[in-house]
Amino acid sequence: MSPLHYLVLTQQTSCRSYCQTGASLRNEQQGWLFVVCDNVDTRTEVNYQCQTVANTICQYYYQDTNANCLQKLQCAFHQTNAMLYQQRRTTGAIVCAAVLTCNSILYTTHVGNCRVYRYRKGSLQRLTEDHTLAARLVRLAQITKEQLYTHPHSLDKVYQVLGEAETIDVDASQHSLNQGDRILLCTSGLYRYISDAVLSQVMAHESLQDATRRLREEVSYDMAGILIDYG
Repeated sequence: MSPLHYLVLTQQTSCRSYCQTGASLRNEQQGWLFVVCDNVDTRTEVNYQCQTVANTICQYYYQDTNANCLQKLQCAFHQTNAMLYQQRRTTGAIVCAAVLTCNSILYTTHVGNCRVYRYRKGSLQRLTEDHTLAARLVRLAQITKEQLYTHPHSLDKVYQVLGEAETIDVDASQHSLNQGDRILLCTSGLYRYISDAVLSQVMAHESLQDATRRLREEVSYDMAGILIDYG
């Protein structure tokens, strides 16, 4: 397994919103699993749930004996959703994204509007599609990408979350990992206030420490993220 380094950045500026991250390493066969979650419920008494969700996804993934990593990740999301749905009267709706790095492959799963980016040789690529009404309108060519952040539906109208419905559709994909790749896993509080051009400049910083410092300087909203260097 190629050497891997990561840094976690979280920022909470209000008591209303709550974001969390989780990271877990088992062995070369099971790989590194990273999770970010964000609470989309305004009730402060359910804020603790984000950390529980991150830990639960990791637990379900590593308990699964299935050899297919992507299927294991999807199952972990479905199992976590079932747990949250049973407790829906006392828990809030959660948006979540997870990435697994194993054997030079990046596996991604997500529900909601958390995102995964890959920065490779000067090029920034988003690997996930938001589950928001505005993003759906872009995909249907009813609004432009430039209108995404200013449209009335904006990024807050999320149509897919954990814990709100008995069944969910979990987006999943796999991508190559090359030496020198940098991965960003983040909540909407990070990317909604920073352009792709600026984000690309930040990701270009040589060290993880410099990149995370710049992100904190650029963003002044509740957020959670994990920066990962591969190789």
